[in-house]
Amino acid sequence: MLDVDWGDLIYYLGDDPHTQSIVIYMESIGNARAFMSAAREVALAKPIIVIKPGRTEELREPRPPTPARLLEATRFWKWPFAAAAHCE
Repeated sequence: MLDVDWGDLIYYLGDDPHTQSIVIYMESIGNARAFMSAAREVALAKPIIVIKPGRTEELREPRPPTPARLLEATRFWKWPFAAAAHCE
């Protein structure tokens, strides 16, 4: 079994000479530290666009709050990109 996270994928695509930009449809971040390290490094050479579903009230499905869901709240998604000088 392979264990590939977003950081691994970003580093791989960052090293690929045929990849000009990276677009990610991300429902959950997983290892945030690995993701941000890779994104900061690779974004210096290639643009990275992250599409996060469920950001509008119409797209959100009602689910009970859980610790995992609280971690994925809007505030959690805003700070890493602001710290890395990315736009929302």
